[in-house]
Amino acid sequence: MLGYFHFIIGCFFLLISSNSSATSVMSSESWQEEYHLNRIENPNKALSMLNNVYSSLPPSAERIFTATRIHGFVTRRGNVYTSPLKNNTTNIYDHIESLILLSMDLEDNGDYKQALQQIKKAQLKSKNLNDLDLNSLLSIKQCRSNLALGNYYLAEFYCQSAIKHLEKTKDHYMILNGRIAY
Repeated sequence: MLGYFHFIIGCFFLLISSNSSATSVMSSESWQEEYHLNRIENPNKALSMLNNVYSSLPPSAERIFTATRIHGFVTRRGNVYTSPLKNNTTNIYDHIESLILLSMDLEDNGDYKQALQQIKKAQLKSKNLNDLDLNSLLSIKQCRSNLALGNYYLAEFYCQSAIKHLEKTKDHYMILNGRIAY
């Protein structure tokens, strides 16, 4: 059942790839090609590319998404990711970014229930922002956590929520090489 569900979700993600949009460095085909080539041949250069994008962005959904990409890049290679955010920030996007990165650390440690709690906190903080990209990113995170916990119907709901938004846009930064990058 789980394998079939993953297949269905993967198909949905592929369907979105030709219909997604947001102006971003990461959405350009040339950036994606260079990044993916460097991921294999020169991982330090690929990480530098992600860090350059991150540092060029103001607090936003796109910067949070980029932070999640950097976190994944670093931790999947066995290292610890340390966020560049300051603890005393008052920016709501910075707070949400911290919660999402904490949830990713918890996922890495197999604590999906606590990870889900951090995502729920981030969703509460984001309610008044009316940021569809952020809502999509949080829905993707909800989908992943619920899948890991075996809550397949909830996972499907959150995946569908993200897909609905991303289908409406073209060349979105959350779509890398035809797939939602999470």
